[in-house]
Amino acid sequence: MWTNNDNVKVNTSEQGHNPDLDQSIAQVMAAAHPVIDQFSHSAHQTVDRLAKAAVKGADQIEAGSGELKAASQHWRHAISNNIQRHPVAALTVAMATGFAISWLLKSRVG
Repeated sequence: MWTNNDNVKVNTSEQGHNPDLDQSIAQVMAAAHPVIDQFSHSAHQTVDRLAKAAVKGADQIEAGSGELKAASQHWRHAISNNIQRHPVAALTVAMATGFAISWLLKSRVG
């Protein structure tokens, strides 16, 4: 048994042992090691960039959600005030809307 530069033990006690083949395998492994390290480093950087992008996207969604909630509360308050100030007009608009929707649905069904 012998050890290559990367401390990988290679069993040389098998029958049909070919030291040249073992040496070639060790050289290929030694040559591949930097490539594998570079690939691993690149993959790690890519995962880091994706994680940062995901966090940024989540923050933007959260900010947008807050803006939508504020706008919703503003419109709800404005509509509520309008209904309280003009209840007859609000009831008339609601009834007219109901009749219009009913008429549209009836004409599609029948």
